[in-house]
Amino acid sequence: SGVASGSRVGPLVAKHVIPRPHPAIASVLPALGAKAERASEFSGTALGIIETKGFVPSVEALDRAVKAANVQPVGWQKVGSALSCVIFRGDVAACRSAVETGAAGAKAVGQLVHSWVIPRPHEAVDQVLPLPKKH
Repeated sequence: SGVASGSRVGPLVAKHVIPRPHPAIASVLPALGAKAERASEFSGTALGIIETKGFVPSVEALDRAVKAANVQPVGWQKVGSALSCVIFRGDVAACRSAVETGAAGAKAVGQLVHSWVIPRPHEAVDQVLPLPKKH
């Protein structure tokens, strides 16, 4: 129904259904209606980033990432030119596993642009990332 309705307005870029989304993705996707209640203390944790062309592959990447490993989603960014990325934190091994699994998910439903793990990002990196504020 949504595809038919949206196609009347403009071209369809992508469609995808995630059968049982992990509850953690609601914390970074306002459309799911959950309020973000995330810890802001990420000192000493790795940073995982998955960039895709299109929003749907980003959501699939994040869902697979948080299901694959013990990582905490911390945000997403619209980069521009149809690019978006999802960002999460956790220990190095968890972030590597999450990035690998999430990148495969993005490729399965769309286009993966890049993925990366930064084992120990400098504190200044947090100042430019969409990290949650401490409640």
